[in-house]
Amino acid sequence: MTLKEIENFIALADEGSFSRTAKLLFLSQQTLSAQISRIESELGVDLFIRGRNLILTEEGRMFYRTAKEIVKAKNQFEIDIEQYRVLPDSLQIGIQHTTARSIMPNILPRFSKRFPNITVKFEENEPHTTLKALDYNAVDFAIGPLPEMQESYNIVPLARKSQLLIVPRKMFEEHFGDDADAVAKKSMISSDLKQFEDFPFLKIREGFWAGNIMRDYFAHYVINPRIVMECTNIDVAFHVACAGMGCLIFSRFFYTGIPEHIRKQYSDLIYAFPIPDIPSIDYLYAFSPRGRALSLPASVFIEMLRQYFVEEAQIRLLL
Repeated sequence: MTLKEIENFIALADEGSFSRTAKLLFLSQQTLSAQISRIESELGVDLFIRGRNLILTEEGRMFYRTAKEIVKAKNQFEIDIEQYRVLPDSLQIGIQHTTARSIMPNILPRFSKRFPNITVKFEENEPHTTLKALDYNAVDFAIGPLPEMQESYNIVPLARKSQLLIVPRKMFEEHFGDDADAVAKKSMISSDLKQFEDFPFLKIREGFWAGNIMRDYFAHYVINPRIVMECTNIDVAFHVACAGMGCLIFSRFFYTGIPEHIRKQYSDLIYAFPIPDIPSIDYLYAFSPRGRALSLPASVFIEMLRQYFVEEAQIRLLL
């Protein structure tokens, strides 16, 4: 059966007459009757009790309810697809500052080439604030950790939030002495955080994404290193680490998002060792509320993000 035949069945059920309904639909009675017969044959039931007036059978009433839902869904799709095709003047994205700083220099040039007349606006906040902005329709979609009430959102996984251990080179070489090269080579494959327990660390305050990750790593490895600085901004901590003050647990995609020529300059000051994922390490996601249609630019932006992280995972860092 076709959607049009389903719509014609609803009209016939509402009108209760082949002749009256055929006139309304600009069809012959023979054509309308043939359509209803095809539906009945496909379903294997009688939909109407034929007589002077048509009356729905019990099966007919059941199918009528289903048919109404089908047509309602089709109409909503037509509304959604029309909204999807209409290009907005701007695209508003909820995101954390460090995430935006890391990935947007790679995404925006591609997006602007595809949609040169659309302004991209970032609302940079912590995840709980971003989620409220999304729920209040202040942003088109959000990028961040997995939201609570997952059933309320359309969710696209982007990347596992794998971490690096940032260690000042001078501090590393002084600590390991003649073994420094061998330890560094081994740590480039995967480093054991417990091996660095005696190093001073730079801490991000708990309650912030990076701070919670650091807390979980310390707990997982059962270490309690000396903290020489605590702050709320991961960029500040990273630059203090580059100044040789202490170690830092730092998201991999924050580091790969740094332009390569600048990353090479940092590599003279620090090591960036991969550390194993622990159970609490989550993914970065793009998400939007269910029931709210995304525009074409929003959908394209999310797909560009997804593709970027496929490429980012293949980067071989020159550390």
